[in-house]
Amino acid sequence: MRIGYLFGIIIVLFSCKEAPIVVPPPPAEEVVEVDSAPPIIKWISPRFDAVVKEIINIECQVIDTGGVVLVELFVDGLLSGINSNSTSDTTFEFSWQTTNFADGAEPKLYIHASDNEGNDTISQTIRVIVDNNHSYPNPVDLYGIDSIFTTSDTTFYGYKLKWDSSVDSYFSKYILQRSDDPLMINSSFLFSTSDKSIIEYEDDYTSAAIMYYRIVIENIFGKQTPGNVISTSMSSMPRVWNDLSVNYTASSLSIFWSNPPFDNYLSHQLMFSDNRDGVYDTLNSFTDSSISQYQSNDFIPSNENWFSVHVGDSLGQISMSQPYMHPHPQEPVIDSVLYSDGTFTMHWATEPEGDFIQ
Repeated sequence: MRIGYLFGIIIVLFSCKEAPIVVPPPPAEEVVEVDSAPPIIKWISPRFDAVVKEIINIECQVIDTGGVVLVELFVDGLLSGINSNSTSDTTFEFSWQTTNFADGAEPKLYIHASDNEGNDTISQTIRVIVDNNHSYPNPVDLYGIDSIFTTSDTTFYGYKLKWDSSVDSYFSKYILQRSDDPLMINSSFLFSTSDKSIIEYEDDYTSAAIMYYRIVIENIFGKQTPGNVISTSMSSMPRVWNDLSVNYTASSLSIFWSNPPFDNYLSHQLMFSDNRDGVYDTLNSFTDSSISQYQSNDFIPSNENWFSVHVGDSLGQISMSQPYMHPHPQEPVIDSVLYSDGTFTMHWATEPEGDFIQ
């Protein structure tokens, strides 16, 4: 029995196999994807050959999977130095001032962008056209002139002038002028301030001679617009005849203006110049206040054609309208493009001016 039992134990021991050893596979190498693609830049505004003025917003979209770190504006191949503002994760804006360029200049713009991996690219180049001919501030009018006396109301010592506050977005300063001529010829400088809230001034002028005053407003681009003229005379200045409209055809010129009545009317003149701030010549004179238009087949236009109406009374006082130049055609905008049966159909806004040619 014992021998059989021992023999059974030996058989059991030798029949047991050792468990196999499982060797784990080597770890897979981690694959690191390198971002070698540069950002994608898409222009939003302005469009190619857009007419721009004053300060404009330049907007673009910059897309990159790794993150954009730098977006720069170049103008005529030179870094502008203007910082971009991010309006979303992919949209960037620049505020660019155009008044450093002459009217008619055609600067070329492009965007440079780079990402976190150092990949960079530039956008397509677009051209814009600078036109600041109409970038003048709105005029500010003098509305009051009062004689100033001492507290005892016996001694006259000057005039207090008051004017409307400017609402111009690019206001820079008020300039107060005085002259002995209603057209403000050889005017003298009295006062200037960059504080928009200051809207009055005391002039210690005490002569009995009639003097004339006006406020000139200047914007941050250095453009100036003169306001109305008031005088120390007891009689009001002639009404200003504004609201000019100018129409050209291939062979004629037509000008219309408002002509509200006033006392002591004497005459009025239609003036013109090839420069807004230049010397104005008389295009035609009238002694009938009902005449409010002019037509000619002989007028030879310049690159710029500015017009103004001067109105005089029997007291020798003259009022001037704001200079007016016929505007450029409106910027054409294609507002829809349709495709059907192999044909594109495009629709754009109609030019409103009556002197349309093509």
